Amino acid sequence: MWVNEDKLLIINQYDRACMYLVCREMPNGHILYACKKLRRKYPELKKGTGAATLKDYGFTYNLFKKKYILTNESKVIYPDGTPRRWQGKTEFTYEDIVNSNLKSD
Repeated sequence: MWVNEDKLLIINQYDRACMYLVCREMPNGHILYACKKLRRKYPELKKGTGAATLKDYGFTYNLFKKKYILTNESKVIYPDGTPRRWQGKTEFTYEDIVNSNLKSD
């Protein structure tokens, strides 16, 4: 399954930017964690400050590998102007996110 990188977000500027905390913006505008475990824990998640997309972090979707792959530098910054980098896996599928058990990278 492919979901547009612009619809996959890390919503809180203080959360570590990793695949486990990816949220999905639904067509109706609601935001929910892509990971089933977090989705159950936080059913009413709303879009917060500091939202950045996977594309902002430098990810593109590779059609041949069917994976999101970190291909560019992150354009995301903290409020003080320092760069906010991605942490953890740099290649994953949407299914990897959904079925994640939040194990360490």
